[in-house]
Amino acid sequence: MPPIVPHSFLFEFLPAIPRIDTLVKKSGVVELPESSSVFVPSQLNSNHETGPAPFQLRMAWNPDGLAVNVFVSGKKLAVEGRSADLKNSDYVSICIDTRHTADVHRNWLLHRVGSRSC
Repeated sequence: MPPIVPHSFLFEFLPAIPRIDTLVKKSGVVELPESSSVFVPSQLNSNHETGPAPFQLRMAWNPDGLAVNVFVSGKKLAVEGRSADLKNSDYVSICIDTRHTADVHRNWLLHRVGSRSC
């Protein structure tokens, strides 16, 4: 029986994103090393019945910006969709909270980025 409150909601997570000054681009895409893997709280909700998490997240930063790689496993169909219609497409949505305190409840410091898969 699944828990009433998912395990990932029981803790506040502040992942450490590594700084990598030299990011390597291949075919216009930044490829991050295994050492930049980031723990995803929803992985706590996986168990032996549901199997491993269906994706892996890698992130890194440097003064030029933030790089994100998402690797999806177990998808049976090809990636579909249009960049102009992300809501009805296969895409990744990332929210970045740039607030420096946990008690500020203003959403103008929350940035949402959507990207269609390559």
